[in-house]
Amino acid sequence: QAQRALQGQPLNIPKYLLLVAAIPMHWVVLLTPMPHKPIAIVAILTIYHNLQYHRLIWFYNRKYASGPAGRDRYGAAELISRRLLYYVAFGAGPTFYQADRRPIGSTQGKAPGAVPWFQAIAPASGLDQLVGDAVALGAHSLKLYTDLPLDRFRAAVAAAHRGAIRAVSHVAVFPIRPRDVIGAGVDGVSHAALLVWEGVDSLPGRFHTDPSTNFGPVGP
Repeated sequence: QAQRALQGQPLNIPKYLLLVAAIPMHWVVLLTPMPHKPIAIVAILTIYHNLQYHRLIWFYNRKYASGPAGRDRYGAAELISRRLLYYVAFGAGPTFYQADRRPIGSTQGKAPGAVPWFQAIAPASGLDQLVGDAVALGAHSLKLYTDLPLDRFRAAVAAAHRGAIRAVSHVAVFPIRPRDVIGAGVDGVSHAALLVWEGVDSLPGRFHTDPSTNFGPVGP
């Protein structure tokens, strides 16, 4: 950088900022008492390096995703290298947002269920519009959470596929049992512990209900 300055070439400001941030950060971490310090040091002092290297590798691997023949030529590398991050929009029945306050901190002051990333899927919802809003925001998938009757769940899965994004969900979406969730054509499910709801006579209609089954307490 000194040579560039002498030659009148522009300096690499981001490189200076990284240096200015890294040196004090090392001193603070090394001199601050903390539990499990060796593990903490590794985590704190390498995380930004890991992000840098991850970005460099992703940038290089973009060649695998170029051209229509990428999948045939590069196999799984083409799929892995499509995107650096995946974003998921969240959809649930309106009753979920009435009972659960967790989304409030993520809606930027707007009503939970009324933003593209936290959507209330009501009977009269224009599902294609909801999916379109999520896609415009950068979502690659729609996660269907709970408080959705089967017909509305199936319609939301179909709308996601029409919008060329994935539909994913919990393996049990109250009041829908696991076999009906899978049968609706979702692209992925999570929380395998919820499979126990397949073995009960009836499922609760809402997420915020008694979480006990015949197999014991299993939270929704």
